[in-house]
Amino acid sequence: MAVKFALHEVKVNLKNRNQLKHFIEELFAREEQGLEDLQYVFCSDEYLLGINQQFLQHDTYTDIVTFELSPTPGVTIGEIYISVDRVAENAKTSRCHLNMSCTA
Repeated sequence: MAVKFALHEVKVNLKNRNQLKHFIEELFAREEQGLEDLQYVFCSDEYLLGINQQFLQHDTYTDIVTFELSPTPGVTIGEIYISVDRVAENAKTSRCHLNMSCTA
């Protein structure tokens, strides 16, 4: 099993990286889903927009794009691209919608 984290065009302080990897691996085991390789790529809005346009033909910003790459059912080989910019913006918007503390 291999869970990996990568950064592309961003700086992220991913705390407790090893604990997070172990947690993800435990989730797969508990769900009885094979896990061969799963890569999380933290990136910028622009980088993820390019992926969205190239592979999905969507010309919009998004927070996450996933790719399942395994030819074998029941075994996960995949990539998860996460826009740090979009996630931060969505978190602000969600707090405001929940009437929590938010700044304009």
